[in-house]
Amino acid sequence: MRKTKNGVLSLYVSVVSILSFIGGGFAIYFSFIYGYSQWQAYQSQHWPHTTAVIEKIDFISSKHKSKTIFHAQIDYRYFVAHQVYRGEYQSSSTDTLAEQQEQWAAYSVGGPLSVAYQSFNPSVVFTRFDQHPWWLHAIKSVGLLLFSLLVFCMGSVLCLSMLGITYKEPRASKRERADSQRECRENAIARKKAQGSLRKKA
Repeated sequence: MRKTKNGVLSLYVSVVSILSFIGGGFAIYFSFIYGYSQWQAYQSQHWPHTTAVIEKIDFISSKHKSKTIFHAQIDYRYFVAHQVYRGEYQSSSTDTLAEQQEQWAAYSVGGPLSVAYQSFNPSVVFTRFDQHPWWLHAIKSVGLLLFSLLVFCMGSVLCLSMLGITYKEPRASKRERADSQRECRENAIARKKAQGSLRKKA
């Protein structure tokens, strides 16, 4: 019964460690992508600006930790060199729908929205709501990266420890142990004889 419990526990720890290792690796990858996006958002303060037209405003609800939160999603279009582009913005969440409606009361479908676009790739666009002080972008990016590294390191340590737990050197058979003991005795007798012969010669 104890062996069964130990086997189940070992399997559980193995699965958790492997998932932590893989999940941490993906998290590190996406943290770099997120960090690059945050860097672009900061740099967009120096990009060319234009006025977009709001096409749609939706207030979306979602569940988070057993409570309902709300955020706004704004779809817009803008023109660069007589070509139309489209983008969307998602606001930070609030606890009530009324807060979101009050926050975006000044914006309506067909109304203007200031955006900044990348000069050599106008499809990359940010609104002024995406732009924050550099330290805030840095905190977001570094915080996510540190968390990802922590998960990855924990998974790595667990994987290595599981390799140490699961790997056991094969035990010698009774015959091998007996042969080893006999060889040790023979070596001890030979050493004693050699020491005795040296004393006689002396």
